[in-house]
Amino acid sequence: MSAHSPRILTEGETALIDAVARSSFEGDTSLRKAAVDTIEANGLPTSREEYFHYTDLRALLKGNFQPAERVAEDVARDAGKPYPRLVSDACVLHFRDGHYHDFGEDLPAGVTVSSGLPDAPKTAGNADATSLVNTALAIGGVSLDIANGAEVDRVVGLAHAQTGATDTASGTRFAITAGAGSKATLIERACGPNGIGYLNSSDVKITIGDGAT
Repeated sequence: MSAHSPRILTEGETALIDAVARSSFEGDTSLRKAAVDTIEANGLPTSREEYFHYTDLRALLKGNFQPAERVAEDVARDAGKPYPRLVSDACVLHFRDGHYHDFGEDLPAGVTVSSGLPDAPKTAGNADATSLVNTALAIGGVSLDIANGAEVDRVVGLAHAQTGATDTASGTRFAITAGAGSKATLIERACGPNGIGYLNSSDVKITIGDGAT
């Protein structure tokens, strides 16, 4: 008979779990709890595990994480000013510290956007640790649909920016559906100030119809 010692969590892992426990999430939280339970039982993967040979997630995760709060609209707008648009006439969907802020951007023809958190990513145990973190933390997201046959004439951007709050933990999710025969260009971008520690997990699910590019 052999005894197994419980996994000793790092300060970062413990802070992540505590941040989820302190957050006030809307709706059913059973998937979040299951994700946190898996992280607590197994810890985050190290470079010894197959999928993380070159990324020691356990060692990288440091900080006393706090749940990311939604900031005022003026703060959200100011946070994006240091980062000019990669394409001048792009339509940009704005996220600040994981929260979606609708700045009233005009959508290109054939594109519709619905705010709200899409379904959590499917996970396959601890090997899929990034999905577990997203399942636990995600707070903002959108569903973006491109109509069948639409040829979107402007770039659509998904822009993450951190406001400068220290050691925040957050996550975002995007469900993108490109209808059959549609054409579009999307860019996801994440920016933040130097010297500030934060954790943001982004999950993007893209469903592509026949002939879409």
